[in-house]
Amino acid sequence: SVYGLLSYWGRYTEPYTQQGIDDFCLWTREVVRRYKDRIKHWEVYNEANFGVIRRDFTPKPAYRALATVCRSFNRGIPQPLEMPGKLHGVRQGNVTALWSSATPMRLPVALEENTTLQNLMGETILTETTNGQQTLYLRPGAPIFIHGAYSITGEPVRLEGAVEHNEILF
Repeated sequence: SVYGLLSYWGRYTEPYTQQGIDDFCLWTREVVRRYKDRIKHWEVYNEANFGVIRRDFTPKPAYRALATVCRSFNRGIPQPLEMPGKLHGVRQGNVTALWSSATPMRLPVALEENTTLQNLMGETILTETTNGQQTLYLRPGAPIFIHGAYSITGEPVRLEGAVEHNEILF
């Protein structure tokens, strides 16, 4: 069988910059979309010591993050969602990933029974509940995976000042 190998910087971008990473992600999405009927297995880079595992083959934190993404979106390409404010999201089946783009944000939500939340490391997380209102804390580039039904019940609130994400919930 054939597998797709997605690796190395193209001539069209600036390597090792945020723009380069964004371009690589866009390119990857388009390649997978174009060849999804012909290629079922994909590999991102092929160096054993690059990114997700150490030279002794023990996993780096990136491995856990990649495993969480793969388990959550295992049946195709998630579709982008229209989100309020500076929030971003993608959805596939009953799994949604939400994150903020610039600053930590508080998002009021209602989770239906049996809906679970995971952080990028695959750890189960909880919402904060105040006066019956559930709230998710979203930080830039760190998606929360919602497995099940939910609704956004209000506008996102940008967290200002000294409030750091790891002081809030995780």
